[in-house]
Amino acid sequence: MIYAFGRMHWNLILVPVVFLLTVFGPGFLCVRRLDWSIEEKIAASLTLSLLFLGLACFGVFASGLPRAAHGVILAACAVLTLSLSTGILRLLASPQVRRLLTGFGLLALWVLALLALIRNYSGGAWYGDWLEHYQRSLFFLGGHSAAETFQGYALPARPPLVNTIAAHFLALAGEEYRVYQLTVSLLGLLVYFPACLIAGHLPGLVAVFLMLNPMFVQNATYSWTKLPAVFFVLSGVAFYVAGLRHGDFRRILLAFTCLAAGVLAHYSSGPYALFLALHYLLFVLPRAQRRWRELAAILLAGAVVLGPWLAWSVTTYGPLASLASPSSV
Repeated sequence: MIYAFGRMHWNLILVPVVFLLTVFGPGFLCVRRLDWSIEEKIAASLTLSLLFLGLACFGVFASGLPRAAHGVILAACAVLTLSLSTGILRLLASPQVRRLLTGFGLLALWVLALLALIRNYSGGAWYGDWLEHYQRSLFFLGGHSAAETFQGYALPARPPLVNTIAAHFLALAGEEYRVYQLTVSLLGLLVYFPACLIAGHLPGLVAVFLMLNPMFVQNATYSWTKLPAVFFVLSGVAFYVAGLRHGDFRRILLAFTCLAAGVLAHYSSGPYALFLALHYLLFVLPRAQRRWRELAAILLAGAVVLGPWLAWSVTTYGPLASLASPSSV
């Protein structure tokens, strides 16, 4: 548990190091030249980086590559991040970004301090969820039977994105639960950035609001996958609205990419994706000049995000088990 922080565990230092090297640089490479706001570039960079990391780690698992492949992924992310250091430093020089990161730092210290107080998880019927997702993350390190269950649930009952990302950290920093716990809390904290994107230039207010919000604190300290899904959903909603406001299909395409990633993080993201998809089909697509090209691009983005998991799951477990086992059904 997190009370192990009371003793020195050097492998925990690797978690924030890997976090900084992987969750921003790859996505920033794609959006750094766009004429978007700073908040949009940060949220987009985080989204695309997490998606790249999750899909790459799932590819390592599905193809049976050795665990050393996670080191290759880290090296690739580090090279990309360091190669963009000039642009990142220029971004950090902005007072707006410094205010944004100050709020994030305060929120992170608050949540990690609360996390350090937890000696065991209860939560009534939720008591097994933290263990289930830890076990799922260990599964994606490889070497486990496909017949393995997790607190009574088969693997297809939950989507894999957050677990494959957590597996990356476990492969690099050690398989102890404390590594997983810190990793998932850091991933959950990223919801701050799309919240700031929606709220406008009020990062301090957003930080304080989240610090004093019991629902956020509970989800940030409970080691499961819901807050990362919220990150993708909020990002998707923000980019969709901005895309409509600016008449920018790139933002709309990124919005549906975010929502597909949200579904791959937690199936509760499905209704949000469905609502925006219906809105797009009924009110936006009929007025689009290149409607079929835009629709094809959105479908392709969804296929790239969801296709590998669905294809592997159906091939391994069959269509019925893959599509009917999630409790969200």
